[in-house]
Amino acid sequence: MTELRSIGPQQRAAIAAAYAAPDQSLHRVRGGWSARTDDPSPTVFTTRTLNAMSRDWLVDLSDEFALVAPLTRKGIALAEQLRDPQPYDRSERGYVAAASGSQR
Repeated sequence: MTELRSIGPQQRAAIAAAYAAPDQSLHRVRGGWSARTDDPSPTVFTTRTLNAMSRDWLVDLSDEFALVAPLTRKGIALAEQLRDPQPYDRSERGYVAAASGSQR
């Protein structure tokens, strides 16, 4: 599986933008790909970035002339990790262990 630490900053930004969009996808626009938002000047990602994301199965570019690239389950999982990148266990026992290990 593609891990969060193995993807670049452009892919991270594209995943975050797609995840924040109402349809969780990127759309082809002039100059590349962008998420549909209310922002008057949205970020446009290059086709190279989308191709890399497609190779890692983060978006579904099912054909060469696709107009929409929805996030896959794997892309959604990575987007959720981007929103909450804490590496610790949130159970009470794990949180106590993490907290007690940091006190020196």
